[in-house]
Amino acid sequence: DSFGDGWNGNIFELSDSGGNIVASGTLEEGSEGSDNFTLEGGMRDLLGYEVYRDNQLLDFTTATQYLDNNNLNYLVTYCYNVLAVYDEGGSGFSNTACATPQLGEPSSLSAMGEGDHIVLAWVAFPDNAQTGFNIYRDGSFLDYTSEFEYSDFATVHDIDYCYTVTAVYVEGESPPTNEACAFWSLYPPHNVNAEAGDGYVDLAWEEPVGAIEETIQYDDGVLANAFYFFDIYE
Repeated sequence: DSFGDGWNGNIFELSDSGGNIVASGTLEEGSEGSDNFTLEGGMRDLLGYEVYRDNQLLDFTTATQYLDNNNLNYLVTYCYNVLAVYDEGGSGFSNTACATPQLGEPSSLSAMGEGDHIVLAWVAFPDNAQTGFNIYRDGSFLDYTSEFEYSDFATVHDIDYCYTVTAVYVEGESPPTNEACAFWSLYPPHNVNAEAGDGYVDLAWEEPVGAIEETIQYDDGVLANAFYFFDIYE
C-alpha cells in the first residue's frame, strides 16, 4: 500500500491463538474494500465422547447415543454426564440427566361390571418373572393375587370404581398399568306393556337386560339325579 493514495490491495491472514492460519483473503484496490469469510469453530478433530455415570467414567463412544446395561439395579436412580473428546483434550461436562431402571409392568388392564361384582383382567410383562400382582382401587391397595384376573365383590351398585395393577418382584414393585374403571347396576325390567281389559289392566314385561344367563350342556341319556339352578337378581 502507498501512503496517501488509498488501499492498493493486499492479502490478509487470520490466525488462532496457536498460530494456525484459519482464514485468508485479498482486498480490492481503492479507498475501501471488504471480503467475506467464515471461521469454522469445529475445525478441530472431534474424536468421540466419554460417558460418566455418577461421576465415574463408564465408557467411550463415537456415537451420539449410548445404552447402559452395566451392573444396574432396579429402582435405583443413576445420573449421567457426557464429555466431548478432541485432539486437544476434553470439553467440560454436559448437563446432568438422571433415570431409574424400572421393573416390567403389566399392561392392557380391563374392568367390566358383571352381575354384582367387577371383573379385572390384565397381561403380564413378557418375561412373566413376577411373583404376583398388587391391585389398587381408587388409589388405595385392595388385594394381592398371583392370577391374571380378579373379581372385586366388595363394591356397591351404580358406583364407578377405578383400578390399576402393579407387578410384584423380589426386587420391588413395578410401575402401574393403565387405569380401568367400571361399575355394575341393578337392572330394571324392560319392555313393560299394559293392556286394558274389562275392569282390569294386564301387565307384561321382559327380564332385566344385563342379567347373566346360565346355560348347561349335557349328552343324551337319563340324568341320574335331579338338580336346579337358582339366579337371584337384587
